[in-house]
Amino acid sequence: MKGEEAFPPSNQSAFSQYRDQPRICLRAESSLNGSSSQNMNKRMIAFLKKKGLTVERNKVAECEKERCFRHMINERMRRQRQRECCLALHSILPHGTKNDTNSVVQVARKEIQRLQGYKEELQGKIESNIETIERNKVGGSKVQYLRVAYPECGIDSVIETLNCLKGFGVDTRSIKSNFSKEELFAVLEIEETKIIDVDQVDGVIQRTLDEV
Repeated sequence: MKGEEAFPPSNQSAFSQYRDQPRICLRAESSLNGSSSQNMNKRMIAFLKKKGLTVERNKVAECEKERCFRHMINERMRRQRQRECCLALHSILPHGTKNDTNSVVQVARKEIQRLQGYKEELQGKIESNIETIERNKVGGSKVQYLRVAYPECGIDSVIETLNCLKGFGVDTRSIKSNFSKEELFAVLEIEETKIIDVDQVDGVIQRTLDEV
């Protein structure tokens, strides 16, 4: 007894062994497992969405790249056609024109303006000539033959004939004559600007030539 009193019993530890604890947290573990499963599903859905967005973005990027490539090709073809047209236009411009686009366009514009003015001038002349022809076109033209036997002076005969025609208001377009000692032969193309008696004119011309 005295020995037991000399060594009093030690205090028990506040910790207990794991195997001695009752399993009272099954429900908590089950709830944790369910939460983990839900998180996994959410992560999977988010991953699939992200992957789908990535694929869609790649498709958009490919389409944009293809569109830019087509635009580049079309632009090159447009510039090539423009260059060919510029060279073709440069070939018909005045010598010494520079072959850059701006110079070709400026010179071509000046040439177009010059040709337009020339066209208007010619058009005015054509209209004026048409008016003159219509105004003078009454009896048309006629060929007059002259024959004078043994003329003393063929030139005087032709001059008197022209004066006679002028007195009747007849213009002479052309004269073709052949002189010889035996005969004067002349062909006159006359324009009748008014209605006249051809037989009367022939008679007057013949009398005039006889007097010469």
